[in-house]
Amino acid sequence: MKPKILLVDDQEQLLAQMRWVLDADFEILTATNEGEALETFMTERPSVAVVDLALNRENPLDLGGLRLIEKFIEQDPATRIIVVTGNEDDANALQAVRMGAYDYYSKPIRLAELKVMIQRAVEVHRIHQRLNRIRVGADQTFQNQIQEGAVPVPSDPGAEIESISGEVNLKLAKKAIELEFVKKALAKSNGVVSRAARELGISRVNLYELIEKHHIGVHEFKANKPRTIRQNTSEA
Repeated sequence: MKPKILLVDDQEQLLAQMRWVLDADFEILTATNEGEALETFMTERPSVAVVDLALNRENPLDLGGLRLIEKFIEQDPATRIIVVTGNEDDANALQAVRMGAYDYYSKPIRLAELKVMIQRAVEVHRIHQRLNRIRVGADQTFQNQIQEGAVPVPSDPGAEIESISGEVNLKLAKKAIELEFVKKALAKSNGVVSRAARELGISRVNLYELIEKHHIGVHEFKANKPRTIRQNTSEA
């Protein structure tokens, strides 16, 4: 099943272009105003919402996108929200991030770049959902152990469970995010570390540190090519 992506913009032509680029990988939902966007969000519960802050052509200062962000997060905090802003609208972009937006993108929109940002947001959403299921399972296991007398009952069980779950979530989230992105970059680059580093936007030294940290076998990602007498060693 494709992840659901909600695109909110008052320019229907732009929405059509975005749908054309993203439709192969995602289930695309669109809205051109606040009311339509909120109704679609409540019904479909998308993984990611891409929201233009200015949805009123007659009044560019009316930032309906900020109101939507507040309502989206109130209804479903797990949704990753990417804000689209004007070229020199850093202040409102920062406000959106402080409100809980995942990231922001400044116009003019380059659809290939925006697609990469959406893909990353989808991955983060998946990890968040997975960790939430782990947390719920850990909570239930802890409660069962208490009922069976396997562990002493703490003075404040709720706080104890929250502390344990929070610590597990943070560690698992960091490891899962790093591991998934590193493996995908290595697979895409056929195990060439320098290319994978460029894909991730980090140095080769940093990537080697991550590879060692997570015990990743780079050879597993190398393409099966016949050996030749002379090999290009410029990339490793």
